[in-house]
Order: sequence, then structure tokens, then C-alpha cells
Amino acid sequence: MNRSILLLILVLFFCGGGQSNGLEVKARDLNRVHIQLDGYKIDDLARYISGRPTNLPEKFQPLTQTPAYQAYAARTREGWNRYNSTRLETIRKWRDTELKDRVSPRIFYPFGGPDILHPLVFFEDFETMVMIGLEPAGSVPLPTFSNPALEMQRLPAIFRLVSDVWGRNFYRTIWMRKDFGHSDYRSISTIILFGLGLNELEVLDGYNVRFTPQGDLVPAEAGGTVNGIRYVFRRPGSDKRRTVTYISTNISDGAIPATPGLAEFLSGVRDVTTMLKAASYLMHQPQFDDIRSTILAGSRSIITDSSGLPFHYLNNENWDIHLYGRYHEPIPLFRGRVEPDLRRYYASHPSGALPFHYGYSVNPSHVVLALRKKGVSFTRPTLDLSDTYGENSAGGHVSRHRPPGN
Repeated sequence: MNRSILLLILVLFFCGGGQSNGLEVKARDLNRVHIQLDGYKIDDLARYISGRPTNLPEKFQPLTQTPAYQAYAARTREGWNRYNSTRLETIRKWRDTELKDRVSPRIFYPFGGPDILHPLVFFEDFETMVMIGLEPAGSVPLPTFSNPALEMQRLPAIFRLVSDVWGRNFYRTIWMRKDFGHSDYRSISTIILFGLGLNELEVLDGYNVRFTPQGDLVPAEAGGTVNGIRYVFRRPGSDKRRTVTYISTNISDGAIPATPGLAEFLSGVRDVTTMLKAASYLMHQPQFDDIRSTILAGSRSIITDSSGLPFHYLNNENWDIHLYGRYHEPIPLFRGRVEPDLRRYYASHPSGALPFHYGYSVNPSHVVLALRKKGVSFTRPTLDLSDTYGENSAGGHVSRHRPPGN
């Protein structure tokens, strides 16, 4: 074999070039409409649930003309306008100076649950995003047109669910387990559609997805396996189609094999910007070293607080570190996860302003922005698929449990 051809094959293999990026969406799925609704479009549904009833099809009128809906719409728009013009506008100003030319068009947001609002503002022009959470995705919600009274009992559930993140900037896991369901307006799929509608984005399609054995995310067949939901959307007047996909799965090491295709998907995560926020310090534990390995192997940039990655994984020759805000210590629930090395780094390096709350901490908050250094290649992650082996980081002490022979 020609030596140059052999060298190219080896480079592609070790850099993962022979495998597609699991976040990419096939053109055939991006440009066709999978969902068929009776007399209206999915964008009409997004506008309806987000309190924007102008120019909806006539069949919505028995719902939107009720005093209950008008009160719901007014409350929703008032809450959104206040949240958008204060917290989110502050993030936009910070983003425009600190994240410009530093992020990938592919966003990876594990442990984020249905928090669509923050990545939409942090990464304004992303092309595709994959979010991961434990809660079931559900399906596209459908209004109860035949019973307006029942519909007005269902609809306010949306506002109750999102008000938690509006007040705290993250969803609390214990509440999500109790409040989110598979159907009605209490599903993850509804909250993501609601967020797209609030941002006045045009929603073009929505459908359930599944993993292929190769780790690609494709439309799910009726009655078949469902691993999540995907929405296709664009800015009004733009031809650029974008996607957000929510995957419902357990990404602890030992649980990964229970979802066929998930390990292959994680191995294909490459050239992404990873967002970590209020991540429960899970990747400080041995049960989550596989997702940690995925992020470190495939991220172009990482925006995180201390609840995401242990700092010593970023404080090395592979990453340029930028600090914002001020690190003090974890909230009482995670007191044992204090990071003395992060505290020392903050004390010895300048940090930029952080004019908004991020993650669990309110005053002070902190953000670590890690940028992969030029010349540091993306790699394939090491997945041990075991909850036994890995690293535990707590209080500045690191213990490692390795498989026999390692």
C-alpha cells in the first residue's frame, strides 16, 4: 500500500475521522416534515403555548378567546419579557465579548434537562444541539380543541414548570422527577417547544428519535424504540434550519450499555462546545467518568461551573483557561465537593466579571471557560462502562479505582 495512503488511514482512525459526528443531522431529516397535524402547523402550536396567539388558524379561536387563555398568555408574556430583558440580556452582553469566535456550531448539553433557554442565549447561532436528561422526553403536545374548559385546566402546567428555572436558572432534579410526565403539557417536549416559541423562532418540525447501532439519531418508527425528541427550527426569514434534540437516558457508566447505540453516539461526539451547569458534581464520581471522558475528548470549548468537571482535568497543557466571577465553595448540599485547586487558581489568576448567576451559586457565581489549545487533537473517549472503576474527587482528595491490569 502507498505509504501516504496508509498514513491518511491511520490519521482518520485515531482522530475519529472514519465515524460520523453523532450530533450531525442528516439532510433528509432536516428538510422534510415528519409531523402531520390536523389543520395547523407545529409552529402554530409553539406560538399558542407561548402566549402568542396572533394569526393562529381559526380552529384555535374557541381556545384563545376564553378569558382563561388570555390571562395565561398575559402572564406568560409578562414573565418572559421581564426574564428576557434582565437576566438573559445581561448574558447576551457578556456572550458578545467573551464567547465570540470561541464556540462550535455544535452544542452538547448533558445534565441540562429541558433547559433550552440558556443555550439559546449563550450560543445564539448554533446549528445543532443535543441535550441529555433522565426524564422521559414525551411527544409533541396536542391541544384539546373539543373541550376548551379542560384545555384551560391543562395549559397552566407549562408556566408552573418553567417558573422554577426562571427563578433559579436551573431545574431541580427532585422536582423534575415529581412534576414532569410523558404526556399532556407536563412533558420535556412541551417545555422545549415552549422555549422556542418564547424566542419567536419558527418551528418547522418535531418528531421522536432513536439511536441506530452506529450511534446516529434518526426518526423513530411508529410503535418502535424512542430515545428522545427533536425539533427543527429557524429564525423567521432565514433559510438556515437548526435542530435541538433531547435524549432521555441514564449516562452513568454502568447504565450506558442499557441504551443500544448510546456508547457509539458518545464515541462520536466531536468538535463541540459543551455546556455544564448545576450538574450535581456527578463527574466528580467514578460512575460518570465515561461522560467526562467524552467531553474532554471531543470538546472544542467547555463552559462550566465547579459542579461540572473537576478542575484538574482542565488545568493542564491541553486547555487555555479563562475565569469569570469568584469561586468560594459549593452550596451546603455539595459541601464535600470543594476544590482547593480551583480556589488557588482563582487567587493567583485574574478573573473577568460575571454579571449574572450561573449554576447553583448565587453570590458569588463563577464560570470556567476552557478552550482546547491549537494543535491538541480530538480523540476517541475511553469508555469503561463500569460504575466501579474511575475517580472520586472530594475536598481536594482524589482516589482512583482502575480495572485489574491497569
